[in-house]
Amino acid sequence: MYQYIQIGFHYPEELRKDSVSGTTIFTFVVSPTGKTLVIDKLKGLHPLIDGQIIQLLNNMPRWQPGEKDGHLVPVKFTVPVKIGPPQPALKAEEVYEEKVYIATERPPVFPGGNEALLKFIRKNFKASSEYKTKGIEGAIVIATILGIDGTIRKKDTQLLKGLGYGTDESMLEVVNNLPAFTPSYQNNVPVLHKITLVIRLDEYGKVTSVLPPVQGRPN
Repeated sequence: MYQYIQIGFHYPEELRKDSVSGTTIFTFVVSPTGKTLVIDKLKGLHPLIDGQIIQLLNNMPRWQPGEKDGHLVPVKFTVPVKIGPPQPALKAEEVYEEKVYIATERPPVFPGGNEALLKFIRKNFKASSEYKTKGIEGAIVIATILGIDGTIRKKDTQLLKGLGYGTDESMLEVVNNLPAFTPSYQNNVPVLHKITLVIRLDEYGKVTSVLPPVQGRPN
């Protein structure tokens, strides 16, 4: 999917002078027919950039639908996209790419499943007293990469959207200390896998939900 976006996205000429860059975050649903629906913007960057990303997501080739208990079901994805001005091409000897997957034939699974993941984060996350006095609620969005053994690669853990008041740092620590997932496999080979966690807090600092970090795979 990221390769599809990378090929289809064209950095707006109007933004080159100001070198607008950053990360946009969108969610979308893959319907039981494999078509992308219900695209929502969690974090925008610029109307010219956001509009292109929405158009690309709307026009994606059909996905292989999600399946549960033998039935086709809608599946929700969260997609962070890092955007920046085009950079000069590197010399051949300077190019090195470490392939990281976001969808595989056998995706990683947290021990005990998503309910266990929610339970672990609830147990280990403590909201600051300052946060609890603000009466706010919202989502913390964190991306990280799982190694070929399923462990969190702490150096790649990144806060994409925070709530402040000490909650972001605490949640990053919890995510970095998650137990190892079962590894992700592609062509029967363990591979690196990028996951994105959308963790919602209520006004009291309690974790109310965690969007499953791994879903289906595209055709």
